[in-house]
Amino acid sequence: MRLNDEVDFVAVAGEDAQVVDPTDVFVGQITNLWPTNVHPDAAWSCFVTAQEGRVVVFDFRRNREAVGAVIERARQFWRSAQLNLGHEDQLPPAVEDLHAAAELAILVMALLGGWQQPKNQGQRHRGRHEWLKGQVRYGDTPAEYLTTFDRLAEQRNVARYAERPLAIDQDEAQQLLGIVEAMIDEAERLRS
Repeated sequence: MRLNDEVDFVAVAGEDAQVVDPTDVFVGQITNLWPTNVHPDAAWSCFVTAQEGRVVVFDFRRNREAVGAVIERARQFWRSAQLNLGHEDQLPPAVEDLHAAAELAILVMALLGGWQQPKNQGQRHRGRHEWLKGQVRYGDTPAEYLTTFDRLAEQRNVARYAERPLAIDQDEAQQLLGIVEAMIDEAERLRS
């Protein structure tokens, strides 16, 4: 944590939305304001003085740069699931890929919110699930994300190891595909 650091800011101001030095504009003209020398994975808050006033700006999202590759990997798993769903005999790999894509989307959302991954691999899975349950409980995330993730998680081992017949059929998998895509889109929206 850095306190009372001087940082450079860029402002977007005026009707033409021009990028300007915030010290040269009136506070009421500023439509966007951000620091230029804060690490992109850091959460931050700042107090800025401009002409005729002061502005408090903040972005409490963490890990914005770090999760970029994770979002792309989630999209890759999603595309693989989509391709596999085009072939009746590829339903189990599609379910496996959908689970991976959903899990990565949840990971991105959690990391952006400042969630700290446990060091133990088993606790990571449980921790992400608990994080998602909390988000749904407080109304911050659609409940269908949790039910989709739970459904895919319960069928993941069946899809991977052929322990018993897969309980997800082609129609349900298509529905899950749409929900997982929405989860990835939401993770990307939260990042931007």
